[in-house]
Amino acid sequence: MWIIVTALVVALGLARPGGAAVFNCAAGDVACLIAAINTANANGEVNLIRLEAGTYTLTAVNNDTDGSNGLPSVTSPLTIGGNGSGNTIIERAATAPLFRVFHVGQSGLLNLAESSAVAIVNSTFAENEAEFGFGGGLFVAGGVVVNTTIANNFSHGDGRALAATSALALHNTIVSGPSEPTAFACHGRVTSLDNNIFFDPNCAVALLPHDRIGDPGLGDFIDFGAPGRGFFLLSSNSQALDAGDNAACLPADQRGRLRSGGCDIGAIEGTTP
Repeated sequence: MWIIVTALVVALGLARPGGAAVFNCAAGDVACLIAAINTANANGEVNLIRLEAGTYTLTAVNNDTDGSNGLPSVTSPLTIGGNGSGNTIIERAATAPLFRVFHVGQSGLLNLAESSAVAIVNSTFAENEAEFGFGGGLFVAGGVVVNTTIANNFSHGDGRALAATSALALHNTIVSGPSEPTAFACHGRVTSLDNNIFFDPNCAVALLPHDRIGDPGLGDFIDFGAPGRGFFLLSSNSQALDAGDNAACLPADQRGRLRSGGCDIGAIEGTTP
C-alpha cells in the first residue's frame, strides 16, 4: 500500500498549544519521520509533521501493534502534511515484508492534511464501522483506489463502504456488502476508472463499460490471527477473476504474490491462500 500526502493544513503564524511541536523532514528522510512520530506521541499535544517533496520508502517493520506496522503507532493527535499531490509519497519497499503503513491507537488521531488526496493500492478494508456518520470502510478527502477490496463494512449514515468529500476514483476495485435501502454503499464524489465490481446497485457511480454490478464472489476472510493482514480469497466462480485492467495492475497482489495471466479485480489474485 502507498499513500500520497498533499497540502499542509496548518497556516504559518497560527498559535499552537504549549508543548506542541512542528517537525520538518527532508525529502525521503524516513528516520526523521519515525523520530517525529515518536516525539509527538511522547508530548501528547497536537503536533504537525511537514514532509518535503520526495518518496519516503519504508523498508522494515517498526512495531507489531495489532499486526506489523511500518511506522510507529500514532497515540496522540497528529497532522502529517506534504508538498503537493503526487509529490510527497510514503510507500512500502517492494522487497520489504508485508505491513501496514499507519496504525492509529485508541488515544491517537491522524490527519493526512485537510483536503488531501490519498492513493490506495492492493489493500483490504473489511469489518469496520463508522459509529457516527459516513464511510464505514473508508472516509477520505479524495484520490484514487486501485486493486482494493472494500467489503462487509458498516456506517450509521450513507457511505457504508466508502465516503469522499472530493473526487475519489476507483479502478480494479471491489465494493461489496449487503444492500440496505437506507444506507447506500457509496457517499460523495465517487467515480469509476473502469473494471470495478459494485455489490450495491445504489452506489450512485456512473458505470463504465467494464464495470460490473452484483455479487463479486468473495471467498473466506483470512487473517491468520494477525490483525491488519486480512484478505478475502476469490471463489472459483467469482466474476472478479481475470476481469481487471492489466495496465493498472501492479506485478504483485496484497500478499506479494505475482499476478499471472489476466489481472483479477480486487486486492488478491486467485482463489488459493
